[in-house]
Amino acid sequence: MKFFIITRDDYDYDEYDAHVVRAKSKEDALKICDDEAFTKENSTIKEVTLEGGAGIILSSFNAG
Repeated sequence: MKFFIITRDDYDYDEYDAHVVRAKSKEDALKICDDEAFTKENSTIKEVTLEGGAGIILSSFNAG
């Protein structure tokens, strides 16, 4: 299994703009997030590796 960060390019208040999921592939990651607002067309999916130093993996701030 791999870790993926899925972020939306367009979002509004009181909506998710990102998910971190564990899946076998990018396609499976998108299915696992199970949110109709996340589509192949409006989302970016990046694999996260465990290599590297300490740091923030995902920060998400949406004022409501």
